[in-house]
Amino acid sequence: MPTLWEMLTKKKEPEETPLELQFQNPLQLRINATVRLDVIDGDQDLSGLQFSVRQIREVKRTIEDEVFYFVDYDLVARELTGGGMVRKRLRLIPLQDPDADQTHSVMLLNLLDEFEYHQEYHESLDYEKNGGEVAELNEDGTVAATWWRPEGLRDPWIAETAYIRDADSDGKVEEDEIKIGTLEYRDFGRDTEDEGGNTITEWYLVEMDENGYFEIWIGKEIDPLRISV
Repeated sequence: MPTLWEMLTKKKEPEETPLELQFQNPLQLRINATVRLDVIDGDQDLSGLQFSVRQIREVKRTIEDEVFYFVDYDLVARELTGGGMVRKRLRLIPLQDPDADQTHSVMLLNLLDEFEYHQEYHESLDYEKNGGEVAELNEDGTVAATWWRPEGLRDPWIAETAYIRDADSDGKVEEDEIKIGTLEYRDFGRDTEDEGGNTITEWYLVEMDENGYFEIWIGKEIDPLRISV
């Protein structure tokens, strides 16, 4: 057993930086960290839910030798009544002109659909086929909403991805649990109103990973002050 003197004078080895913090991670969150959202999202009041981080995704795209990042935090919480799971995604995008109060814009996203590769759908995303717009249909076939690519954008974005997660649920992210891949995605937007009647942009995001798996996310920017970590 070491003496008190040995314990006090023992040289401490530097702690290894967790893998979550070796990637872009503006909120400096670890997997399973707690996040609270003081937000009403559609008809959902999220303020009473305790979310945990299940996955962090670093997305890197290179445009004319300049590198741009954004980071996704995949969150889950259990409903206060009913026991079902609530899934949300926070996307942090660096501001072009950050200031001392805010360095990133924050989007709150909901998964609208996901499916295996579908060639006809993939081809329908081409600008020559859709003119840069997508529409969500009602059950009777009428158009519920329409979104457009930002002005001047025709091609999809191509990005590199790193997925950080604790796949074996042992409480620690290991190197072999980091998944590296690629992403083809298109962003479509439309002007709409928030609960206060203010005009905001709602985004419709179509992503396809290196395996051809599609995810469609829909959401809008939220006030960073509504997030507690």
